[in-house]
Amino acid sequence: MSTDEKVTEKKKGKFKKIILVIVVAALVIFVAIFFVARIVTRNAYPRVDRPEFSYQWFYDHYEDELPRRQVTIQSGENKLAGFIYGEENDKALVVFSHGSGAYHEYYMKEIVWFVQHGYSAASDQFDSVCEYSRL
Repeated sequence: MSTDEKVTEKKKGKFKKIILVIVVAALVIFVAIFFVARIVTRNAYPRVDRPEFSYQWFYDHYEDELPRRQVTIQSGENKLAGFIYGEENDKALVVFSHGSGAYHEYYMKEIVWFVQHGYSAASDQFDSVCEYSRL
């Protein structure tokens, strides 16, 4: 084996080691970022329960004047639960889908307004206070 071939083999071996170090470092960084992101999102978006005291009214305040019907909808293998308010109204159906950290009763003022103005309102029930979230 000539001197040039030995130098070329050493360069190839060195190049392979550099690539291996880069790949391992990238993998370690990816795993670290994944776990940090998981910890941060779990702390930032915890499950919520209905507060004991609140500055807004929930359904129990409106239940005499605003009947609702619980419904379930098949979505693939899951049964999703929710409520229909103002079912007798015929203008349109307004669907409320709350975001992370909330539940549909946070939107009771809006639901009541739409029902009082001739709309039906549907809300999902994906929260920790309902046993029907996923049947």
